Amino acid sequence: AQIIYQQQRYDAFNDSISSIEGYTASNVRIRTGVKIGQKDLLFKGSEFFTQLDVLQDNSSNDGLSISQETISAKVDNKPWSKVAIGAAYQIGLAQLKAQLAYEKSLSGNAKNGSSFNIAFNLKF
Repeated sequence: AQIIYQQQRYDAFNDSISSIEGYTASNVRIRTGVKIGQKDLLFKGSEFFTQLDVLQDNSSNDGLSISQETISAKVDNKPWSKVAIGAAYQIGLAQLKAQLAYEKSLSGNAKNGSSFNIAFNLKF
């Protein structure tokens, strides 16, 4: 289980056409899931895994004002599932990881799609 909090803050600014007021948005994401992995299956330092998650966002959306016009994006706080397979390889303090994932909204079509991620992590 994991709880992730994110906040974005933008300062106000003016240009020759309009003025944009400051804007702050926040999001709390709740993730529960399981990860099943097998270490050192092919060679030492390797890991292959399958992951299944259920995620839920709780976003705020107060809207953004541009020249006295407020614009608000539609916020979808419905849960969705994610299934992923991947592999990681660790050499000392460095890790290379690749993951292929598919996401499916549990109600509607708001968060349907797939992704492929490659990551390099260095611990120090």
